[in-house]
Amino acid sequence: MKLYSNSTLSTIENVFGKGANVYIDSDITLSNTTNAVSILLEVYSSTNVLQGTVLNTTYNFTANTSRNLTTDINGGVALYFTTVNSGKYYAKLTISKTGEVNTEYEYEYFTVNPSISSNTLVEDTLDFMLNLLRTNLVDPRSTIRTNPNWITPEYPDYQTNVEYPFIVIWVTSESSEGYLGIASNQQLRTLRTTLMVVTKNHLMKEQIGDDIAELIRLSRDTFTSVNFFNHKIVSSRNLDPDESRIQRKEIELTFDYIAS
Repeated sequence: MKLYSNSTLSTIENVFGKGANVYIDSDITLSNTTNAVSILLEVYSSTNVLQGTVLNTTYNFTANTSRNLTTDINGGVALYFTTVNSGKYYAKLTISKTGEVNTEYEYEYFTVNPSISSNTLVEDTLDFMLNLLRTNLVDPRSTIRTNPNWITPEYPDYQTNVEYPFIVIWVTSESSEGYLGIASNQQLRTLRTTLMVVTKNHLMKEQIGDDIAELIRLSRDTFTSVNFFNHKIVSSRNLDPDESRIQRKEIELTFDYIAS
């Protein structure tokens, strides 16, 4: 099974934006003359939570022939799903054949990137950074944590039980320069984002900081795929522990966006 960003299957992709139609391409071979086939497509998050289903009813095929789900079923009915939220997912295709015991399963993993718009640039930037860290950083305490959202846009409620470590992300500032040309509406906008790493352990704080720095270094293609350029860490500094000896590291990064 392969995933495509358009119904003509002209490009092979496994990274999509929010709201994109993702088309499924799969060849199946039938062994009986008029086998009836039931096809179920399910999309799951990386934590195995069902996000939605696409159910095609029964189809009949000629014996021992392959059929492409996107172009051939029932005279060209497309089997696809529409992405919603950013994150990592996988598609599961279940093919059940009447008169046969075996059921075929196919899997394909894919990523949904946030869509960036100049109209909602700050909001989309925050969504992008949350998605980047949540899908790539490993939670050092994932086996015992009760709340999986350890990377968040706001500080936890200190009146309740706080689980360490956690990372808070926010967009600190935005600036813009003049138009990129006399007759152009394009404008260069620079965003500064702050990541606050909060732990109870100095070594863990430094390990998470190193992981973030390495992730930012290796994510050039991810940034440029949504028209973010010149991304870099401009500051990484340790803050003094508070009265509870909580460890904090503040990481600031900047990147440019061409608004049009």
